[in-house]
Amino acid sequence: MNEHTVMLDMGTGGGEFLLSLPPPGGRTYATEAYLPNYELCSDKLTLSGIDVKLIEDDNDLPFESGMFDLVINRHEAFAVEEVCRIFQWIIVSNSFASCTKLESGWICCKPGASLFYFSA
Repeated sequence: MNEHTVMLDMGTGGGEFLLSLPPPGGRTYATEAYLPNYELCSDKLTLSGIDVKLIEDDNDLPFESGMFDLVINRHEAFAVEEVCRIFQWIIVSNSFASCTKLESGWICCKPGASLFYFSA
């Protein structure tokens, strides 16, 4: 990552992994769907300049289209087309093991590996 990278950590949990990177403050966002984890990490991540959003619907993420250069997701469920809407280049995940054709391109991965998006 560089100082221009805008990144999202989906399902940040307690935020420990995200803080280990360390992410650039002011350009880093996190989501969490589990209320106790959201409450746990919200103050801690905000102090590091990370904007944390509570997610209630995977199909309606509160971000602009094409906002992110990098989306990481280690274990959180997500709606593929919604994540493709908000990111520009790559999703890193270990949650899927398939290839899916979308109108805008392909999403492919191997079990336990990264999930990549290839635009058409």
